[in-house]
Amino acid sequence: MATNKGHRTPTSSIRLIRSKVEKMLMDLTSSLQSSFHTKSLALTRMA
Repeated sequence: MATNKGHRTPTSSIRLIRSKVEKMLMDLTSSLQSSFHTKSLALTRMA
């Protein structure tokens, strides 16, 4: 892969997108864990 001096590699944008995706995944996993925790608590209360 030839690196052109005039064309700047979009590593910053890739890093930004990756951080955004990681934040979205973290929020998703935390919400899933909280909902699962409440469901498991309700199930243990029902049992």
